[in-house]
Amino acid sequence: MTFDDRQYILDLYNKQPRAASSMVRHYRPDLVEIIDGLEGSTFSEKIWKWVYNHPSGICQSCNKPTKFLDFRRGYTIFCSTKCMANSKAVIDKKTKTIEDRYGVSHFSKTDEYKTQFKQTCLDRYGVENPGQITSLITSRSRNKQLTFYNALVDDIKEFTTPNFSFSEYTVVRDKDLSWNCVNCGVDFMTNIFGKLPKCPTCYPAGNIGAQSSIEKDVLLEIRKFYSGEIIENSREIISPKELDLYFPEHHLAIEVNGIYWHSSRHVTDDYHQKKFTQCDTLGIKLLMITDYEWATKKELIIRMIKHRLGLVTEKVAARKCIIRIISPKIAKEFLENNHIHGFSKASEHIGLFTGEELVSVLSYMTSNRFDAKSGDIEIVRLAFSHAVVGALGKYVKYIKSKFPDKPIVTYADLRYGTGDVYQNNNFELLHTTKPGYWYYINNRMYHRLSWTKQALVKMGYDSQKTGRQIMEEIGALRIYDCGHRTYRLRSEIGQLPHD
Repeated sequence: MTFDDRQYILDLYNKQPRAASSMVRHYRPDLVEIIDGLEGSTFSEKIWKWVYNHPSGICQSCNKPTKFLDFRRGYTIFCSTKCMANSKAVIDKKTKTIEDRYGVSHFSKTDEYKTQFKQTCLDRYGVENPGQITSLITSRSRNKQLTFYNALVDDIKEFTTPNFSFSEYTVVRDKDLSWNCVNCGVDFMTNIFGKLPKCPTCYPAGNIGAQSSIEKDVLLEIRKFYSGEIIENSREIISPKELDLYFPEHHLAIEVNGIYWHSSRHVTDDYHQKKFTQCDTLGIKLLMITDYEWATKKELIIRMIKHRLGLVTEKVAARKCIIRIISPKIAKEFLENNHIHGFSKASEHIGLFTGEELVSVLSYMTSNRFDAKSGDIEIVRLAFSHAVVGALGKYVKYIKSKFPDKPIVTYADLRYGTGDVYQNNNFELLHTTKPGYWYYINNRMYHRLSWTKQALVKMGYDSQKTGRQIMEEIGALRIYDCGHRTYRLRSEIGQLPHD
């Protein structure tokens, strides 16, 4: 291509854009022979590539091919409106424009929008907010029941199936319902108040509250891979309290707590924390699990026990892994299988890959959920499918590279561990919190933040009652933990975690 050839094409498209392609074909067959050999769905796209010596368009967000518009405009910057909407450059530009015009980061925060929104809701629905529409409240409530029902069926599918449909399901959990035992095929009647429904023949003491049956199941599973000494139901180690299972060679104890009998209806708020403290004082690592967790996350708990017994031999070096940002969808799938509390929303999810295999995930918030004014980065989830040596150090270096001046904090749930991994990576212990709590409702455990009074009032419950009163009225069980240890990364120079 000569300069004159290029200028000839440009002059044609400037003067007669609609006829330019036809004129090139008619008057310059020598160029047509060259241009037709290029990639492109139309002659206009091919000639554009030839003139500008430009490859096909690539989306700036996802790197997929973009659409060719015409000779004047070339390729689109993004492959779709979704990619354009998710582009950081586009978002920043929109935010700046709105800030310049209205002084806020989003138009919905302006008084003009809020007034208009309320008026529209009043005109259409007779209320100021869609959340106050009775039909929507009913619909949301029913959808939540459907979620509970599906989760219940999934949780118990290995040993029980319901003989009723969702339309027959009710949240009145003290009503007897019909179930079928997967093991023996017998139908039986039982309610689901504070327990998982199990066949009374196959599991004569299998419902929540009958700890001996669950403890026996845990012990049988452990005996499949551990042959060392196990002391059962001892009251001598932390007298007068009992330890369900104690492993003297490893200074490890395991408590299997039935949710109903270990709820606030039967034990004090600090009962579990006091038992933890007694063990910790004697150098005993205490692992507390519930029968609900054993029923729903058995494989994960078995891996946790193997790790504490030193039976995990296959290890991966973090220095050989690649760290990548992952989507919430991928993070959720991984965390549901590898973290006792499952997925949590976060500002960013990052993972360690060995080849194409994801072996660890860390999720963090750019502001502390419990102290937003502190300016802390909060690690909210850290999980592994394999033992990864040096993983936390690699994660921390990544976060510090993005936020060099922000402190990093995290919390160790004392029901499962003491936070040794943080102390080994230059985190300092700040303090131990009071016991927190979870709610057990409709056969699932939920963090207390999922059932705040504000959320309950939005669901239609009495605003004059306390959140605790409302939850007790709907039959929720409150389960207290052992508290958390709060850790913060040391700020001294040279105190970055090691690999």
